[in-house]
Amino acid sequence: MKKPGRRKIQVTSSDLDELNAFLDQLRFMTKQQERFNQISDKTEFSEDEQKLVKANLREMKAHKNRLETLEMIKFKSKTTQQLTDLEKEILSYDLSKRDDFFNCHKAINTYLRLEKITHSEIKRIDQKVRNERIQKVRKEQTEAQKQRTAENRHKYFLGASVLRLKQMLGFDDMNDLDFLKLITNSALLWSAANQEYNLKKPEYYERITSLITNKVDEVEDFIEQAKNDARK
Repeated sequence: MKKPGRRKIQVTSSDLDELNAFLDQLRFMTKQQERFNQISDKTEFSEDEQKLVKANLREMKAHKNRLETLEMIKFKSKTTQQLTDLEKEILSYDLSKRDDFFNCHKAINTYLRLEKITHSEIKRIDQKVRNERIQKVRKEQTEAQKQRTAENRHKYFLGASVLRLKQMLGFDDMNDLDFLKLITNSALLWSAANQEYNLKKPEYYERITSLITNKVDEVEDFIEQAKNDARK
């Protein structure tokens, strides 16, 4: 099977016009830019020469980006913001001098790399904070759901207990709330009668309990079982 050939590099006339205009306004050129300058008048380029053009186009874009960064630092120097040591170094270069020109651009490249790292770190931290918040909300929702489930289970258990007591006491057909009202009133009546007649005296208490002993024992056994039931 024949292997596909390399994708041919295409250089347009607009690329060449833009690149030539850019190089014309440069005070100093890199070796790569000087190499292109020597062939800039050609109309046909070899593959290697087209690669050179593309490399210079990328450098042109990077150069313009560095100039924008330089202007931003210059603007910052006119504000109350504190300049970093690297920013001070960048502003200290004399761009009319060849060594300073290239050293300044190297320093700006370093500055841009550090800015990229800083932004990546900030983004990472922001993402970490967001993830922590999401996990916290999820945990709170889970805990709230557990609480609601426990409350619902407890309510169901109490309802089932009331139903069982109604059956034991022979009030199966009574509404739950009416039944609760009945046993509440009964408790209040017992308390009031006890205060008035001291029903716990042996002559009264023994006669009363003898009438309900079986039911009392059954209810007390049920209540004890309910207290120890894990479902509640």
